[in-house]
Amino acid sequence: MTQLLHHEIIDHPTCKLIGRAKRVKPLSPEIKQLWEDSFKENLFEAIFQPEYFLPSLHPDTIGAMYDFDDNGEFTYIVGTFLSVDAPNNGYDEVIFPAGKAIITWVSGFEREVYGNAHELTETKLKDLGYQPNYQNICGIEIYTMERFMKEQEKGEGKVILDYLIPLK
Repeated sequence: MTQLLHHEIIDHPTCKLIGRAKRVKPLSPEIKQLWEDSFKENLFEAIFQPEYFLPSLHPDTIGAMYDFDDNGEFTYIVGTFLSVDAPNNGYDEVIFPAGKAIITWVSGFEREVYGNAHELTETKLKDLGYQPNYQNICGIEIYTMERFMKEQEKGEGKVILDYLIPLK
């Protein structure tokens, strides 16, 4: 069973999401392939630039969804948060405008978390009286060492995924 463990509202600065991007459909196997290719190519070693890390957005690996079309396709980027003056070193980038966002911790079996994190987070933000702002970024999966990886390493098939939705 997937459940929401924690939430917080944050103010974040304008930043870049830098990484590898691809047009996909929701829950497409192409997303998993993009992650696998990114790890094989040592993407994170290439884009993690400590001098461009932001104090308010941890330098974790992220998967972000943006630029949806009428057919439900969108652009998915595997990467990290970096300051707006960070060079992209030839990788894809998208600007994440400053504003408020909700970040939740969603727990459950990995295969179920991805399909439920957005809905659980959206329900929570509405319960708190907020509205989502899908003008630029629709949602960001944040893979933290202290939650996602630690839970995954237990080998029980469960994870804790941080999930971010921008707010109006």
